[in-house]
Amino acid sequence: MFAGSFLNLLAIIALWPKRKGIGGKSFFIFLLATFEWTISASIEAAVISQASKIFWSKMEYVGLVFIPVLLLLFTLQYCKKGAWITPFRFALLALIPVVTLLLVWTNEFHYAYWPYFLPGPAAYNILIYGHGIPFFVFQAFLYLCCLASAAIMFYYWPKTRNLTRLQSIIMPLSMLFPGIGGLLYIVNLNPVQGLDWSPVGMTVSAVILTWGIRKQGLFDISPLVREKGFDLVQHAIVVLDNNGVIVDANPKARRMLKSSDLVGQSYQTSHFLVELLQYFEIDSPSATALQKIPSDGKFVFSE
Repeated sequence: MFAGSFLNLLAIIALWPKRKGIGGKSFFIFLLATFEWTISASIEAAVISQASKIFWSKMEYVGLVFIPVLLLLFTLQYCKKGAWITPFRFALLALIPVVTLLLVWTNEFHYAYWPYFLPGPAAYNILIYGHGIPFFVFQAFLYLCCLASAAIMFYYWPKTRNLTRLQSIIMPLSMLFPGIGGLLYIVNLNPVQGLDWSPVGMTVSAVILTWGIRKQGLFDISPLVREKGFDLVQHAIVVLDNNGVIVDANPKARRMLKSSDLVGQSYQTSHFLVELLQYFEIDSPSATALQKIPSDGKFVFSE
């Protein structure tokens, strides 16, 4: 489990330079919450006494309870629907996580969340937790938020294409593994009695997310950048990521550059683009520098 926490930390480091992207701040906090959850779960698995295990299980919930809300918030922002989350709606979404956290940390006074504790298989150093109704309420809330996030992503998936289409499924795909691990634990279809596999599944998720951030430009550009009439505007538009790689181009740009296969290539492969940048004395295609190019009806760059 410590390996999963380390991989999650790598995802946090990879996201740090891109945290100002669309949904980047929410996703950065989401990764911090998952890191807190997985590192606490790792410590809980390592300690021996029952009191220590219960304490670190409580620590897990400090990050875990906010993961579903942060995931949903990120998804809405990434799909440019962040305005739906008003302060009132955010407070409603946070109600179950906050109540759950309070019940967890006061469990010894009411035993509503964990009614009992039993020793698990000695070979695995596991403590088996009994589950009360509040536990299942929170689990239902967690999975509903995850399903809603996946549904939103897949709803907008047909509106994306080319390299950004892969970006749209990275997040739902990454959440699949801890979701399956959690279900195995909840419904007791568990090869090791009492072992929660969701932190283990988060290890796989961390690998996918790190790959998506570093290799697929998960926060370089929103997959819905073309939602509002991208193909219909009269200007030619070439969309570049932060590395100067062409992510998309509308039909006008493809005709102007006399190429139907621009996506995935560096802007340097197009002599026209290179000469245009040189004409405006631009060394690299950063968003700030490209604002120097006037929108005069001949050619427009957009990031």
